[in-house]
Amino acid sequence: MRSRRRTSVPLRRKSPTQKKTSDCCADCIKEKRPWKVYVEDEIIKYKWRKLILNRNQKKPCICYSGPKVGWDFLDKEKQLASDYSVQTKIANCNGRIKIEFISNGDDVKKMLRIEAERKRIREEKERLNQFRNHLTLLKETNKFPFPYLTDLTINEMQRTEVIEGENPPSGIFQLYILRLKDGGIYVGETTLSYPWRIYNHIRGHKPAKCTKNNLLYGQEKWDRNLIHELMEIIQPINKKYTCSHVFEWWLQQEMLTRKISLSCGIAEAGKLPYSRTCETCNKIANENNLPWKS
Repeated sequence: MRSRRRTSVPLRRKSPTQKKTSDCCADCIKEKRPWKVYVEDEIIKYKWRKLILNRNQKKPCICYSGPKVGWDFLDKEKQLASDYSVQTKIANCNGRIKIEFISNGDDVKKMLRIEAERKRIREEKERLNQFRNHLTLLKETNKFPFPYLTDLTINEMQRTEVIEGENPPSGIFQLYILRLKDGGIYVGETTLSYPWRIYNHIRGHKPAKCTKNNLLYGQEKWDRNLIHELMEIIQPINKKYTCSHVFEWWLQQEMLTRKISLSCGIAEAGKLPYSRTCETCNKIANENNLPWKS
């Protein structure tokens, strides 16, 4: 019996389908005209700045392919937010520029305030670090004001401890640097020792104008109001100065020179309350060629 011969028919393979590349600008407004007049002014400044979308509406975008622009995308986002209160996301889209609308109005203003505050804090921190290095160098080389720091006696150290109902000490001339609730910095001087002076700030007894209700921490955590990275150098708890007027003025001037922003209470050279004269500070200023005389 003759067997049936089977012939194999090769299967036809379908040629691979080419993937369709999605157009990242498909749903965007197409714009070829010059950027400033037709994109930034006409659309972003006048339309997007006042744009109100409901929850279901898709956020618009622009696809720009006009004359070349030379700005950085991130810089341009910041500029549009600052100038028009419009937050955008700008990216490259197959050789074109895609500008997406994110938000506008109060949301953008709030975002800008937060970013500005973060930037201010970063820059302030850097300036404080640099100032700390400056003070450290002065201390290591025993330059002004460090030769005038002397040790507290055991009795004076005991009296610096704040005990409610007790009388504060006198003749303990010290400086203090406070970080305030509103982000400011306050530099002061005292004859009471700085723990007692800060206690008075907290309880409202002769507080400075800008420290009243403006300290971050209450009496139990009074020392957390201090900028310790500077205090540990310029004013250790167990040290005092011969007097405090000229040293307060000097410290403030050094900080202002380095663009560290101080709040109220900036001392004027030689100006003391009640038209007083401080011969001790006059002598110190003269010895160190400081423009200070009361």
